[in-house]
Amino acid sequence: MTNRPVVHQGWDARYRYDVEKRRLHPYFSKRRVGKSVGRDEKGNENYKVWWRNQVFYENLLKKKP
Repeated sequence: MTNRPVVHQGWDARYRYDVEKRRLHPYFSKRRVGKSVGRDEKGNENYKVWWRNQVFYENLLKKKP
């Protein structure tokens, strides 16, 4: 694990594309960090979540009350 702030980890992450699910995931030091995004067949965004040290942290597409 690194002592760098999580936002810096997200900035310096390298991305991997999941072809089957059409999702782009950021990785830093072999851990998923930052914002993952995905799109459906028509190109509409259908997946957007925030990861913090490989743990699902927040669904960014969730409707706010």
